[in-house]
Amino acid sequence: MSVIPIRGVNDGPRVTVNDLINNPTVIPRRILQLAENQFVSDVVLRNAGGNDSGIIEFYTSTPLFADSAAAIRNEFGEYQYVTTSQGIPTVVTTLDRGLSIKISDEMRMRNKMDQVNIQMTQVRNTLRRDWDAAFMGLFLANPSVPTVGVGTAWATSSTIRNDILNAQKVVNNAVITGQSNNFLQFQADTMIITEKSKFDILTNASFNSGTGVYQGNLADENLQYTGVLPQKLLNLDVLVTKSGGALPDGKAIILERGTVGFYSDEEPLQATPLYRDQPRRTWRSDVNRRSAMGLDQPLAAMILTAV
Repeated sequence: MSVIPIRGVNDGPRVTVNDLINNPTVIPRRILQLAENQFVSDVVLRNAGGNDSGIIEFYTSTPLFADSAAAIRNEFGEYQYVTTSQGIPTVVTTLDRGLSIKISDEMRMRNKMDQVNIQMTQVRNTLRRDWDAAFMGLFLANPSVPTVGVGTAWATSSTIRNDILNAQKVVNNAVITGQSNNFLQFQADTMIITEKSKFDILTNASFNSGTGVYQGNLADENLQYTGVLPQKLLNLDVLVTKSGGALPDGKAIILERGTVGFYSDEEPLQATPLYRDQPRRTWRSDVNRRSAMGLDQPLAAMILTAV
């Protein structure tokens, strides 16, 4: 007799609330699956490794060149020691964000699976929303990140292409004062926009016409034909966030992914097996992530406003 494996809590009526109680690791595994690749911060920021103190010290806008040129060594001579400068010392602390999923005795007796599934979705969405808000705040509240307004909103603009290219130019030509070789050599490779901005691009007649980027033999890749953004737009990877979320409509962030900042997990995203809370007659699983984020190269990003 063949056995049909159960791969998730949504596989049908065979999975009951009582099954989840008797297999306490099913819910945490499912939560981690739902949350996989859901944090935009993990895509944009580099992983600076873990920490065991809850405090991360870093230097903002550290120059990417030595203070002096490379020395020429004569025979029997030695190379001079490099003289370097560091940026502004900065400290961030980890924050512990989390929620608990609870299953009451009544939910177990009445097999209210839908309530369990809804809770898991709510936990995933809430953690993603709150971490996105913290991530976007790194840019929106940082006065060192350049901000430039566009001339016309993208819904009717004829200059979307130039707006994006000018933003890339600002990032790629960022300089730091106090050094002779002061170019920071950033390379903008990512753009973060809201869904509203995405649809403004998709429906913008000027952007998709002869003045846009899809012409001639590339007409079959026209955004209006495909209804989706390409893998790269003007050599930028495009990340789209929900409108009304942490990134306000009317703003776009152009940056060099991995260089602009970092995250450090003191406790990576985790979920405990279901355990009994007898005074409340419930079973619960705690989901949390204790982490910190920082921008150590804010000039590797810029914000376009009123797009």
